[in-house]
Amino acid sequence: MVERKRRHFKAVIFQLEEIVAHTTPFEIEAWIDCARQLGIANEDLEDRISRWDSVKLARWMVETGEARGMTSEDLIEQKERIFLASLGRLTPRDVSPGIAPLLKNLKKNGIRLSAASARVNVSEAIEQLEVGDFFNDVEDGGGEAGLLNRVEAACERLGADVQECIVIIDADEAPLDGRESEWLVIAVGCKDPVEGAVWTIENTGELTYEALKEMYEEAAH
Repeated sequence: MVERKRRHFKAVIFQLEEIVAHTTPFEIEAWIDCARQLGIANEDLEDRISRWDSVKLARWMVETGEARGMTSEDLIEQKERIFLASLGRLTPRDVSPGIAPLLKNLKKNGIRLSAASARVNVSEAIEQLEVGDFFNDVEDGGGEAGLLNRVEAACERLGADVQECIVIIDADEAPLDGRESEWLVIAVGCKDPVEGAVWTIENTGELTYEALKEMYEEAAH
């Protein structure tokens, strides 16, 4: 494990999707909308959405429905447009469990905070969620940069070395690409250990300021 420079972390970078905001219902809604447009009315649809990755799900929909020349790649792009548009309905009720008190305690203790996404307009989302005042920095989605590039950029803007940051991501983002070996990554949303993450936890309700301190101090040894 990488030796860390400090015994206390300086910054936390949150992925917007599923960490700051509970966006799964919007993803499901977007897939159901796509299925309806393809004439698919399957009683197992929501179960398939919850269990299958996007590629498998899109291929099944194209094969099952009235695709009219649409490819699975086209369908994934359409679903993404529907999903992103639906986030205009985000409200404070969509903040993930435990995140509001965590942000408050981190800010109170002088920890610098960033919210990042490779997909979502974070600036708009955090204002709709009414948590914008907690963040020192945002890394908006769009363009070619992936989540990892955005995390590195956020560290620099927050004035923190990557070893002084905690990065909290949705477990679906892993495995990562190796750059995270110096980061303290917490993956959320999975029971089993996630490749590239120092810790894996099942839900955001387990994230507290005290838990993050304990994790960071343990990783420093």
